[in-house]
Amino acid sequence: MKILIIIATTLFATILAHGQSMGARYAEAYISSNHLVPGEQAALWVSVQGGQPDDRPQAPEVEGVAINFAQAITRLDTNQNLTQAFIYRVSAPNPGKYTIPSIEVISGGKRLLTKPLVFQIHPISSLKSIPTGVSNYNLKIGWFPAKTTLYQGEVCPVTLKIYSPERLRTASFGLPDPKKENCLAWRFSLPNRRSPPTTIIDGESHQITRYTTTLSGITPGKASLGPAKLRQIVRERIIDPRRGSVFKEKSIYLTLPAINFNILPLPADAPPNFNGAIGKFQILAQCQKTSLEEGQSTENILHIYGTGNLMSIKPPVLDDDTWKIIDTSKVTRGEERRFTTGRVTFRQLLRPGSSSLSSIPSYVLSYFDPSDKKYHTLKTPPIPVSITAVAKSSTNTDSTLTTPDRNTPPERMQDILGFIDKPDPQHAILNTQTSKLWHLAPVAIALLIIGIAIRKRQQRNYRLNPDAGEKKLALNKLREATDTRTFYRRAGRIIDQWQLGGAGQTQLQEIISERDKLCFVPGGTPIKEISTERKKIIIDLLKRSTHLLIILLIISFSPNISSAEKKHSRFTNPNSSYNTARDAWKSGSYQQAINLYQQEYPNPNKTPADILYNIGNCHHRLDQHGLATLAWRRALLADTTHQKARQNLRFTEISQNANVPRQFPWQRHLTAASSNTYYNTLYACGWAIVLATLAMILFLKNKKVLTVTIITMCLSCVIASAAVFAIAFHPDGYHSLAPPEQQAVIITRTPLYDEAHRSTVDSTLELAPASLVRVIAQRGPWAHITTAEKEEGWVERKHLGKLIQDNHE
Repeated sequence: MKILIIIATTLFATILAHGQSMGARYAEAYISSNHLVPGEQAALWVSVQGGQPDDRPQAPEVEGVAINFAQAITRLDTNQNLTQAFIYRVSAPNPGKYTIPSIEVISGGKRLLTKPLVFQIHPISSLKSIPTGVSNYNLKIGWFPAKTTLYQGEVCPVTLKIYSPERLRTASFGLPDPKKENCLAWRFSLPNRRSPPTTIIDGESHQITRYTTTLSGITPGKASLGPAKLRQIVRERIIDPRRGSVFKEKSIYLTLPAINFNILPLPADAPPNFNGAIGKFQILAQCQKTSLEEGQSTENILHIYGTGNLMSIKPPVLDDDTWKIIDTSKVTRGEERRFTTGRVTFRQLLRPGSSSLSSIPSYVLSYFDPSDKKYHTLKTPPIPVSITAVAKSSTNTDSTLTTPDRNTPPERMQDILGFIDKPDPQHAILNTQTSKLWHLAPVAIALLIIGIAIRKRQQRNYRLNPDAGEKKLALNKLREATDTRTFYRRAGRIIDQWQLGGAGQTQLQEIISERDKLCFVPGGTPIKEISTERKKIIIDLLKRSTHLLIILLIISFSPNISSAEKKHSRFTNPNSSYNTARDAWKSGSYQQAINLYQQEYPNPNKTPADILYNIGNCHHRLDQHGLATLAWRRALLADTTHQKARQNLRFTEISQNANVPRQFPWQRHLTAASSNTYYNTLYACGWAIVLATLAMILFLKNKKVLTVTIITMCLSCVIASAAVFAIAFHPDGYHSLAPPEQQAVIITRTPLYDEAHRSTVDSTLELAPASLVRVIAQRGPWAHITTAEKEEGWVERKHLGKLIQDNHE
C-alpha cells in the first residue's frame, strides 16, 4: 500500500511539474485598459498559449458594447513559441460595468475558452478638471483603483489617466510624484509616448496618457496617495524676429488631487503558518536531486503562482522538522515585480535529519483571500527521495570533500571560507594611487629611437674627417703600451702629428719634455719604476674606502630593517594581540577578536587585506552580514586578488538577496588580476605599438626589424583587445556602479525613502543587508543614494558603511 501511495504521489507531482514547465495549451484574453470613458477604445487581445489557433475567433456580443476586429499579428507566447494573436477594438458609449464573456478559440481541433473579462466605463463627470494656465485649456484627471477598501498588506492596482486637449500640443509628461500616507506604492510606469491613444470628450479630441502602479496599506485606518506633482511639456507657437512663426517648448507644473483608501485589519483567526500572503495562490515544489547519501544536501525549487502581494511574499514552510533548511534565496524578479499577477521562485538548500527518511515533507503556504474574506492553506505532495546510509568514516570523508574551498563557486557554497590563522600584516594595504613611473621607460626608449633618427639625418650632411680613423687607431695603441718609453713615444707621435708640435700649449709641452727626457737617452739607461710599497699604499687606501662605503650603506638601511622586524614581531610573538584574536575566534568570542584587530588597526583604510578578511568572518558569525560585507569589500580594495574575500562576499550577497550589480559566473575568472593590472597591460600595449611604429619608420629597409615590428603590433592589438574586454567586465570595475570613494554598503535592512526626514515608510523598495549603493549626496543624518537597479532615494546614514572611510569619520 505504501508503494502505491508513493507511485501515485510521484505521478501527481510529475504531471503538475510538466504542466507548469511545458505549458498546457489554453486560450488567453486580456484587455489593455479596464477603466475607460464613453467613446474611448481599448484593445482586446486573444491568443493561444502552447499552440496555434485554427481560425480567427468570432467577436463576442455584449449589449451596449462595440467589439470589432482590428488585426492579426504573430508574436512569442510565454514558452517562446510563435503564435498568432488577434486584436479587437472595444468601446462603449454609456457608463457602467461590462463583462466580456468567454471567447471560444479552436486550436488543433479542440475547443478552448478564455476567462471572462470585466471593464468599466466611467462618466465624464467623474474626472477632475485641472487648469493648465495656457489659453484656458484644462486637463481631465482620473484615478482608477481596483478598489478603495483594502486589507492590511493587500496589493491593489491603481491606474492614473490624464486626458489632454490635442490643441494644447502636449510634447510629454513627467512621472507623477505623489505623497504617500500609510501606504506603499511603486513608482508609476512609463506611459506610451510613441503613439498615445486619443478619444473625443465634449466634442474635442484629447490625448490619453496612462500611468499604472500598485499600492498596499501599512496599518489599519485611513490612507492616501497624493497630492501628486507632475510636469507637463507643451509646445507654444511664438513669433521669432529671425525665423518667423516657430514652436517653443514650455514646462507646466501641475498638482494632481489625492485619492483616499480605507485599510482594514486582517481577521484574527489566522492559521499558525500564515506569513502575510494575501491574494490567491498555487504552489509547486520540485527537487533537483532525489538520490542522496547520508549527510548530503539537495536543492528544492519552490514556485508560487497567482495574484496578490508577490513582491513581499515569504517562502512556504515544511510541514515538519525532519529536514534541516540550510539556506533559502529568492530569485530576483525584473520589471515583473511591479505586477500583482505572476510567479515568485525560491531556491532552498536542505539536508535530511537521518537516513531513514523516504520523502521530503509537504510544503505549507497559508494565505488570506480578500475575495471570500477567508484564510486558506495549501500543501504540496511529499517528494519521494532515496537516502543511502554510509559508514561514519566515509561520511566524514564526504563532508570534508564538500567543505567549500577557493575553487568552490559561491553559488554552491553552504558556508563561508575559514579564518586565516596567520594573516600577513604587510599584505596589501589600501592604496588608491597607481604608480605611473614605469611609463618613463617607454618614454626613454622612444626618445632614444628619435635621437638615433636625428643623428642619422645629421650624419648624411656631415663630412667625416679622413684622419679620424687613423687618430682613433693611434689612441688605441697608446692605451696598449706596457712600458714607460713606449707610452711616451706614442704620446709624442700623436702630439706631433695632430697638435702641430704642441706650440702654445703648456701641458703638451710638458709631455714632450718628459718624452725627450725618458726616450732620447743612450740605450741601456735605467728608468725609475713605481715602487711596490707605493702600489701597496694605494691598494690599501682603495680597500679602506670600499669598507667605509659598505658600512655607510648598512647604517642607512638599518632603521628600515629594524622597523620591519618590529612590525612583524607583533604577529610572531606568542603574546601578541594577533594570537589573542585567533584564540578569541576559536573560542567563539568574535566581538573580542574584532576589537583586538581594530586596536591594532584603527583606520580601516590602512588595514591589511588578511586582517579585514578575518574581521568580516567575525561579523558573519555574529549575523552582522552588512558589516561582514563591508569588511570583505575593503579587503578587495586593498587586494583585488583576495579570492577568499571575494567568495565570502558573493556567497553572502546571494544568501541575503542583496541588491548588487549583476554578475555572471565566468566573471570570477577575471579577478585573477586586478583592474589596475589590466589597465597597465592596455597602456603597455599602446606603448608597444608606438615604439614599433617608430622603429618601423627608422629601420624601414631592414627586413628583420620590419618583421619583428609588424608581429609586435599585431600581438599588441590582440592583447589590448583582451585587456579592454577584461576592464569592461571586471566585477570591480567602476562602470558597475561608481568609483570606490562613492560606494557604500547597506549595513542593516532599511527602506528606501522618496524624501529625506520622512517619519513613515513611503516606498515599497527595501534594501537588504550587503546591498551595494552609490552615495550621491549627504544631508545631515540622511544620504541620497542610487541602487544597482538605478532606483534613487534617501536612507539614514546609520544604515550605510562607506568603503573608503572619510578622515573625519
